Amino acid sequence: MATAPKFVSPRKKPLDPQVKSWIENVIVPTLVREFLASEKKQRESVDCDSPMVQCTDLETSPKGGK
Repeated sequence: MATAPKFVSPRKKPLDPQVKSWIENVIVPTLVREFLASEKKQRESVDCDSPMVQCTDLETSPKGGK
């Protein structure tokens, strides 16, 4: 049985360990911090007194149920 050709390009050159360390220790924490700050800002802008999802009981609902 023939196998499908693989379209993965061979890896050119491994990432320099110093660059990898810098990405993991500087870039990633900064991106996570910015993401969490934007999520917090978005949650604060939403009116927390009103529910985001409203559920109804289908059995007592005039439109649905049995």
